[in-house]
Formats: sequence, structure tokens, C-alpha cells
Amino acid sequence: MRKVSTVVSDATTQGVIRAEISGVGHKFGSTGGSSISGGILRGSTASQTDLAGVLLPPTRPVERNAWGGGTGWALFGLVVAIFLATAPMRMPTANIGVTIVSLVFASPFVALMAWLARSRIGRQQTYHAAYRRDAPLWETAMCNWDNLYYCYRCDGIYYPGSPTLYRTTCVMDVIYSQS
Repeated sequence: MRKVSTVVSDATTQGVIRAEISGVGHKFGSTGGSSISGGILRGSTASQTDLAGVLLPPTRPVERNAWGGGTGWALFGLVVAIFLATAPMRMPTANIGVTIVSLVFASPFVALMAWLARSRIGRQQTYHAAYRRDAPLWETAMCNWDNLYYCYRCDGIYYPGSPTLYRTTCVMDVIYSQS
């Protein structure tokens, strides 16, 4: 009988690979051959047993950002569109026809950007509310996970002092149900 956290940490290894390759060779693949020569190979590796993979702790919730991707560029485009649409009005010899045409062509773009900004604000509020809801649950689940023990003989998990033995595949159900 051991703590689940100890079982996971003892059965998980991480390392760094560094190898020097010397010599020249030829590598054949489905697209033909290519020459390879010496060099340095670098990388990292992680290994864990199947049991450690099943008994992993819950994943920490992350507060997502709704403003990623092209939103910044779209908002920049909104500012540029407004500037260009109002440019004829700032000229001393403004032609009202050019101003109206500029506003007519820029209006759909401005409306689209306003809608995009509004939807991103709503999405950000949803993400923040989900994070505020999930973070305390995760903290409690982590405390529960840290208190779990594993029995090698029965292949089950349990809380000390509790008569109930749970299957190892139900670890998430167990730690979140105790919240």
C-alpha cells in the first residue's frame, strides 16, 4: 500500500537525449533517398507505467483567452476603416458624395468588427466564469488525490480509514465526488 502520488512519481521518468552522430550514410524512404551526415541530436523523453498513467492527478484548469487569433488584427482593421471612412470629412475641400460612399462601404466592416468585439467580450466572460467555477473544484480534487492510497494486492484505490475500495480506472470520479 502506497500513496497514489508516490506511485505516480516513482513510475514516471523524464530525461534528456543528446547524441553525436558521426559518419555519412544514406537514408531511404517512400520519397527516395537522402544523404545524412554527422551532427548532434537533442531531445527529451518521458516514460511512465500504465498504472501511473491511470492514476495521474487531475489537470489544472487554465483560464482561456478569447482574444487570441486574429482578433487584434481585426480590431486594428476597425480603427483603420473608421479612419479611412472619415478621411474625406477632414479634407478642406470635402465632397459630400465621396464621404457618403466611404461611409456606405465602411459601415458593414465597422458593424462586423463591433459584433466581433461584442462576441469576444461575452466569450471571455464565459471563460472567466468557467475558470472561477473549476479552480476551487480542482484544488479540492488535488487534496483528495493527494490523500488517496493504492493497494497492489487488490489493484484498487482507497482513502485511509474508509472501507470502500475503488477501481483504479475511476480515479477522477472518486476525487471529484469527494469535493
